[in-house]
Amino acid sequence: MNRTDFSPSSKIWIYQSERLLDEREEAIINARLAQFVQSWTAHSHEVKGHGAVYHRAMIVLMADESHTQVSGCSIDSSVKFIKAMGAEMGIDFFDRKHLVVKVDGALQIALIQDIQSMISNGIEQIEVFDNLILTKEEWDTAWLKPLSESRYKRMFDFMKIAPSL
Repeated sequence: MNRTDFSPSSKIWIYQSERLLDEREEAIINARLAQFVQSWTAHSHEVKGHGAVYHRAMIVLMADESHTQVSGCSIDSSVKFIKAMGAEMGIDFFDRKHLVVKVDGALQIALIQDIQSMISNGIEQIEVFDNLILTKEEWDTAWLKPLSESRYKRMFDFMKIAPSL
């Protein structure tokens, strides 16, 4: 199912890997996500869902609630699925010590303390994927943004870089 077929208010969950995935891992995960969303239900009703790996680092799972409301049980089943798949493949999708960033246009997964070092060393062109977004509309319009304008900015000391920030 094409993600453009979903309501802007569709719920989004993003699960970030602690490292970049290789092509084989990405293909396996995408196939398993396709199977999961085909069988995803909420109170015996089919959930209109989408799941895929983006940027070789993040799983995006989406549910269009204009079709079926997701509930605690359906959300729990998705978390259980992601955890089990990650454990089986040796990939941690629940690591919160890393962020997916673009530094001078290059994608990388960096430890939070390493990002502070980048800031302290004067690297100003740091963009971050805001994996705390909640809706498709946010995903489409505000997923990637300058670190200094993100929800994560409170974690960093921007006074150690150019005064323009």
